[in-house]
Amino acid sequence: MRHIFKDDADKVKANPSIVVTIPSADKAAEFLDKVKEEKGYNIETSFDSSSELSGIILGFLPFILLIAIWVFFIRRMSKGAGGGAAGFGGRTRSYRGADYQAQLSLQLTDILKSHKRTIDLGERKIRITIPAGVEDGQTIRIKGHGGEGISGGPKGDLYITFEILNDTSFKRLESDLYTDHEISLYTALLGGEITVDTLDGKVKLKVKPETQNDTKVKLKGKGLPKYKKDGQYGNLYITYKITMPTNLSKEEKELFTQLSKLRS
Repeated sequence: MRHIFKDDADKVKANPSIVVTIPSADKAAEFLDKVKEEKGYNIETSFDSSSELSGIILGFLPFILLIAIWVFFIRRMSKGAGGGAAGFGGRTRSYRGADYQAQLSLQLTDILKSHKRTIDLGERKIRITIPAGVEDGQTIRIKGHGGEGISGGPKGDLYITFEILNDTSFKRLESDLYTDHEISLYTALLGGEITVDTLDGKVKLKVKPETQNDTKVKLKGKGLPKYKKDGQYGNLYITYKITMPTNLSKEEKELFTQLSKLRS
């Protein structure tokens, strides 16, 4: 690499057509400022770019080495995850299998008792026990029924989310059930015996005389089984809805008139 000295300017002054090789653009600017103080010289410049190129390469060399090391490690890790290739230190790495997700739809009456059911996972079928009282939207885990492990790794798990369909007249709130039942005006006034539906059959109830509209009665233990609590059940709540008689006969109207006079 050639350096610029003061006597270079003197050479140009002595010979206006001389060609001077300048090693860098920075030095060229300094040199030209000196020469251009004198007018009328023919100045040709050339830059020795080899030194600058070498400097650029040396400056980027650490980054190139870092990229090469990063690519090396990524390739080693991808080989280790691709079916049991040797990891660092020559040891084989194993990986847990993937978890599976499934959804199972049931009717409300299906969860009155625990029972077994077969689930088709596509590649295989499994038979599971569905606990009584499972909630709508509830997810349960069945260990070891997911995807196969890699290089001897454990199997994944199966997660089943339940959808509980309700086509009954009962409204569910956890393990309790709610429903309405119509009774006649005469039964409400005088009392009597009625038959009501429950989720697992019919039962008879006694209605007290002078029962008011929207009276609520509780049938203990007639709700749904409590999840994973053997022998425990929720309650059934029945709300009485009194129906008014229609299309009254003349005699009925007279009787109601007399009754109203007695009450006034």
